[in-house]
Amino acid sequence: MRYTMNTLKALVQWALIITACQISAEPIVIKDYGTAKPIGWVIKDKRTVAVAPQDPVKSLLQSRWPLTSHLTVGKITAKPLPVTMAGKLHTPIFIMGSDKASRQWLKEKKPALLAMGAKGVLVESPSHQYFKQIAAIAKPLKIDAMAIDDIAQKLNLKHYPAIISNAGIEQ
Repeated sequence: MRYTMNTLKALVQWALIITACQISAEPIVIKDYGTAKPIGWVIKDKRTVAVAPQDPVKSLLQSRWPLTSHLTVGKITAKPLPVTMAGKLHTPIFIMGSDKASRQWLKEKKPALLAMGAKGVLVESPSHQYFKQIAAIAKPLKIDAMAIDDIAQKLNLKHYPAIISNAGIEQ
């Protein structure tokens, strides 16, 4: 049987496609709704082990704890904002930890913080449970957990709890 050049090209192309399919990488999961099942009963292969999907939000929340800071609990003296920041804050910010002193401070300052429309930043917390406790105490004030050591350094702030507003930094 004689093959024409076009037939040979087509056979080579098909052979390359089949070979490429056999050596392809693992499949990429675009969206997993949590209903994936192992397919070992269909194809006997070591690559058929299903892994439980991870919730990306839960993974992110677990990865940020414990939250630590170079800031420590302590007294601060009131001072103005640096000239480069004066008058530029749209929203006052309060900074605190999850310790007993910070929780007490939040309870005492809550009416003033509500009146100024402040937003909170939790800079020290051992776990997400502590964060949820602080958020419950702060309600209806909004609070988020994040590291702000670089900002604190620019403000020459070494301790918390503190309020940062256009009026300056105070406790």
